[in-house]
Amino acid sequence: MTPDTSEGRERIARLEGQVDDVERQVQRNERTFGPLPLAVERLQWTIDAINTRLDKRDREDDARFEKLTRSFENQIAACSSAVAEANSGLRELAEAEHERRKREQEYERQLTQEQESATQRFVARYGMTAVLGAALIGAITSILVAFLGGS
Repeated sequence: MTPDTSEGRERIARLEGQVDDVERQVQRNERTFGPLPLAVERLQWTIDAINTRLDKRDREDDARFEKLTRSFENQIAACSSAVAEANSGLRELAEAEHERRKREQEYERQLTQEQESATQRFVARYGMTAVLGAALIGAITSILVAFLGGS
């Protein structure tokens, strides 16, 4: 379809008619919407001012966020240090408790040995006394039998 054909010419004529219609509408709207460009310009200024304030607020928020992030990181580091310190203290307490239990077990073992030793001494002392008493009774009996029975 080229401009030389009748279809092309008709199409060009229709398009030119549409362009003319749009131009007439724009001219009519200029009279109707005359203050509109001024209002759009004011609106654009307002939008620019709002954007400027929002940009400033964003920068301030970013600065506060950075400060908060650093503070949080410092607190985490301090907490990590405190946790490590607490773990160290707990380890020391566990070692001290282990040592105390060992000493307690050793004390109980010595106490048991002393009790066994005391019992053994008691048995040995009274056993020896009983043996000596029995030997003495036997000796006295044999002496009496020898004197009394031998007559």
